[in-house]
Amino acid sequence: MQPMVDCLISVGSNVGSRETNLREACDRLARCPCTTLVAVSPWHETRPIGGCADQAPFLNGAVRLQTELSPSALLERLQQIETQLGRVRLQRWGPRTVDLDLLLYGTQQIERPGLQVPHPRMAFRRFVIDPAVEIAPDMWHPTLGWTIDRLATHLRQAINYVAIAGPPHVGKTSLARNVAQRLGLRLLSDPLSGSERCVLPDTSHASQTSQTSCASNAPTAEGAGTLQAELARLEQRAAPLVSLEPATAGAETSWAVIGDYWFDQSLGEALPHLQGRERCIFYQAWLELRRSVVPPKLLIVLDPTVSRSAGTLPRSSTWPPSAGQSSSPPTAPDRSQTADHAAAPPRTPRDWHAWRASVAPLAGQLGRGPVLWLDARRPDEALIEALAAVEAMRPPAAQSG
Repeated sequence: MQPMVDCLISVGSNVGSRETNLREACDRLARCPCTTLVAVSPWHETRPIGGCADQAPFLNGAVRLQTELSPSALLERLQQIETQLGRVRLQRWGPRTVDLDLLLYGTQQIERPGLQVPHPRMAFRRFVIDPAVEIAPDMWHPTLGWTIDRLATHLRQAINYVAIAGPPHVGKTSLARNVAQRLGLRLLSDPLSGSERCVLPDTSHASQTSQTSCASNAPTAEGAGTLQAELARLEQRAAPLVSLEPATAGAETSWAVIGDYWFDQSLGEALPHLQGRERCIFYQAWLELRRSVVPPKLLIVLDPTVSRSAGTLPRSSTWPPSAGQSSSPPTAPDRSQTADHAAAPPRTPRDWHAWRASVAPLAGQLGRGPVLWLDARRPDEALIEALAAVEAMRPPAAQSG
């Protein structure tokens, strides 16, 4: 018998007597074996996100419990309660008598067919986080490294800005433009869109370079030219993001901006082209500019390399560091088996994997904030997910019907 585990469940209903459905679901949760109901949040009425447009409003809440059941056994109990209370799964994000989602199971991270913990979309959903923070502000999101309280504060106070990252030619601009048009957002285009780097170089000797101290490896004439070009690119990308705050400050204002690039991708794109001290100089410049640019409330990553469930991230360390940590640049990954040397857009899996090795791990670091990971090979599905994610971050009163 395993020790009791602190768990967080979201509950929702928009069919029949919503409050009766939710109370009955909570009563049944309390009667689960080896389980203690700790707290139930007040109910929050919200407009439906995604699915058919003519749905009734939801009542949403959160339940905190402790259980000895395994994650799979607890999920099975949740699904049994849904079935017992009349839920029929006919349409994704459709009407339902009751919806029970396992959000957190202690600090475990689980990804297997039918079960993802933490829930991959919980971090950017106001209808999930607003009730959850009332009963579980101290619970920890292990993938993001944030508490529920910090997530709630982020959704209320962060600048209303969504960034889209991904390698060239996977549909970032198209996705950003479509979301902007559908939801009335301002489109922020990559200042480097006409000269975006398409190929990452061979870094098969990166490990040898990374072992050399910055101070002992002065830039060559060729390297200095490359460094200046990369610094200029970095400043071009930073400029629009520094001026975002005055127009979009205040989380309760209307949504304003979606961009087809992510400032931090400049770091992953540039470092493989630099060596020794050039890398250190660029990293320090990036770190300084990063303090002044507006970070996204949500980062959407279009990943064309593998089929992943929405929201899943590749894990990385806590680099880049926060204030007070070491500011040495990271070791460049060895992409000798994946980087393509031809001067052509990354239209093959090999090129995409090279980008993913350099840039994508930055999105998976602890402390980054909410990230939605989407399959770039399914643009229609990616648009549906992106629209729902932006809508879910709006305050309930501001959600469009």
